[in-house]
Amino acid sequence: MQWQESGQFSHETTVVNESEAFELGETLRDRGTYFTRVSPTLDGTYEYEYAAGEGEIDATVRTQLVIRSVSDDEILWERTEELDNQTFEGVQPGETVTASFELDVPAVEQRIQAIEESLGSSTGQTEIRVEGSVVSTGTVEGRSIEADHTNTLSLTPSDSIYGVETDGVYTETHQSSTREPVDRSYGPLTEIAGPLLLLTGLLFGGLFGWLRIRGMIALSATERRTLDHRRKRAKFDDWITTGIERSVITRDTWIETGSLDGLVDIAIDTNNRVIEDPTGSIYYVVDDVVYTYTPDLDSNSKVSLEESPTTDRLAERTTRQAGEIFDLTAEGMGKRAGNTRKNGDGKRTKSVQKMHEGATHSRYRNASKTGDE
Repeated sequence: MQWQESGQFSHETTVVNESEAFELGETLRDRGTYFTRVSPTLDGTYEYEYAAGEGEIDATVRTQLVIRSVSDDEILWERTEELDNQTFEGVQPGETVTASFELDVPAVEQRIQAIEESLGSSTGQTEIRVEGSVVSTGTVEGRSIEADHTNTLSLTPSDSIYGVETDGVYTETHQSSTREPVDRSYGPLTEIAGPLLLLTGLLFGGLFGWLRIRGMIALSATERRTLDHRRKRAKFDDWITTGIERSVITRDTWIETGSLDGLVDIAIDTNNRVIEDPTGSIYYVVDDVVYTYTPDLDSNSKVSLEESPTTDRLAERTTRQAGEIFDLTAEGMGKRAGNTRKNGDGKRTKSVQKMHEGATHSRYRNASKTGDE
């Protein structure tokens, strides 16, 4: 549904001075030009109405005089004066409501002259306007509405005449829509399709996750390398420290090892720490030469230790090896101390080469000091 509102000016003047052209008391209506001496006062109205199937609104219709001076689209000065202000309640479709105005043209010209004299300048183009505005609120076609608009009548004095020009008929069409409840009906297939699809998705998602955990869906080679590296990184955490990048190290000789296990062995034998690049992309042992290990990892892999099908077996094996490692550590410390006393040359021995698995660096250093003494 739609409804339309409209507004327009009408104007007239009465002949108040005798002339050969017009009879005294004659009314001249809606002309483009009037003679100032014969009919100096312009009377008019601004009329408003709306068209709709049904409605009831309250409308405020207002007219005001605006005089101003403009130069290059800039308003130099402006004065306004309210001419009429009317409020109408319960206006029905097709009913016309108005606001009137009466304009003494010579008096307006004298007022402009006084303003210019007070400013000491007549700069700019003088404009004389009557503005008709409407604000309407209410209900149209079953919906609440609120609308407003402004229309203009321009007056141009020149010597013994003044011209009148309007913007014409203002019209605006509004769309009016209403919401109505609609009963929806579905066939048997439509009613069960949604729940069935949801249930199927949940079942397949759960099945995939269960198969992955149980090891029935194999990991890729890259994922397996990544998972293996993460296990070893966690295993040797006591031997590893995050440190400087490769570019900071200025040794001339570099030796690349094939595994993190081997690099930790070297750290134990040389009594050094394993240094991990902050990005986790390379590991170092810095001695007379630099020993490195670069893991082949998938940086985007989201596989976790918990997802491995052998996690439980690995945990059990790691626990068993931990006990063996500590036994080897104690035995190795004793042997290292004896060999140091026997040889007397201060050279490192590799009898504790495997003590890194589970032993801490501080424990190794303390054992070495005891042996050297």
